[in-house]
Amino acid sequence: TSVGGFAAPNIEAIVALQPSLVIGSQSPVGPTLEKKLRGHGLATFFPPTRSVADIAKLLTALGHHLASLPVDVRIGKLIILGVLLQCADPALTLAAALSM
Repeated sequence: TSVGGFAAPNIEAIVALQPSLVIGSQSPVGPTLEKKLRGHGLATFFPPTRSVADIAKLLTALGHHLASLPVDVRIGKLIILGVLLQCADPALTLAAALSM
């Protein structure tokens, strides 16, 4: 399922997937996208990463989100890393296969 591109994501497609958590970046569209997703009741995680201190905070917050996902922690880590490394499709396929 396509949810659009990085610069122009499709809000309706994202909402239709009913994700437990939407992870994004503080790109030019990030704050607007996050606000719209939260308006639809979705949990979001769009951390700032402007410094090493920000990255340390990001890892702590990401750990909290990982623990709240309704999957085994290792599968959740695979999914989150796949998203962050921009290879979500193969990561999600592998996560689905491992969850069976």
